Amino acid sequence: MPLGQTTRKNILDYIFGKASLTGAPTAGGEFWLTLHTASPGVDGQTSNEVSTSSTGYAPQETDTADWAAASAASPSVLVSSVAFLFGPAEGSGFGTVTHYALWNHATNRAAANFLGAEAITGGGQEITAGQSLNFPAGSLTFSFA
Repeated sequence: MPLGQTTRKNILDYIFGKASLTGAPTAGGEFWLTLHTASPGVDGQTSNEVSTSSTGYAPQETDTADWAAASAASPSVLVSSVAFLFGPAEGSGFGTVTHYALWNHATNRAAANFLGAEAITGGGQEITAGQSLNFPAGSLTFSFA
């Protein structure tokens, strides 16, 4: 999952002593995993998040314990250590889900809260009523790539 534009800026400012690490959670902090029907863009502002209205969709809360320590490989990659299940979908379903993203706020989708997004491996998946979307442990990644 490439980092969002605001997250990259905040990290650079922090590394070079220009600012504190804005938006960084403390150890054990919470994040929210979301599904999208198109790329949310580099700042999350073209969100395309699946609708929560009568679809059965809800962002999934996750915390630092749900992610294995980053690898020392190049590029370093943080990998999910638990499964994430969305659904089952209701009503018109989720549509074709193409991306997942991480945010540091439960409901505020401002650029400052966007950590990054990644396309779903294997392409978009149409999720209709009664279907669920499962991401097994180890299938979601987060990196500086």
